[in-house]
Amino acid sequence: MSTFLATIVVLGVLIFIHELGHFLAGKAVDVEIQRFSIGFGPKLFGFKYGETEYVFSAIPLGGYVKFGGMGEDEMLEKLEGGGDGSPRTPGPRDFDAKPIWARALILSAGVIFNMLFAFGAYTYVIAEWGVPELSTTRIGIVHDEFLPPGTESLIGISSGSRFVRIGETEVGSWGDVERGLFEAPSGPI
Repeated sequence: MSTFLATIVVLGVLIFIHELGHFLAGKAVDVEIQRFSIGFGPKLFGFKYGETEYVFSAIPLGGYVKFGGMGEDEMLEKLEGGGDGSPRTPGPRDFDAKPIWARALILSAGVIFNMLFAFGAYTYVIAEWGVPELSTTRIGIVHDEFLPPGTESLIGISSGSRFVRIGETEVGSWGDVERGLFEAPSGPI
């Protein structure tokens, strides 16, 4: 059950970021935004602020931003669980009345926001935790068929052996081992 709830929460965040991209792009080019919905189907709860109704709907597997004059009013009314059936008067703030570059910006903004969010999340994870470094210097298996010429002496290393030092330098992680091997002078180590 906790996995299901975690999935819904993660999807909800991704959906919110995506729809927020469409929403902010629409606001930036002055398109009328009638509804910002997380989820599909009948409205569970929501509120109206300015011209926009902000809604959480019953099926949390998507979301949408309803722009005025997008030409899909009948379909969206069914998606929202009905409408009043009255025809809408077109206006200069309609989606369809905006130039092609503005419509393209609005339509692509969701994906752009998802990419920016992913970049930010990965940057945060790398900055916070970095690349994990193995704190062991124990050897697993030496595959002699992959050893380059001149390293035949490594065939004798048995599984479970441990690097203690490279030359005179003590090692405590595989990063230390790699650095020691690369920086060591040629010859026996």
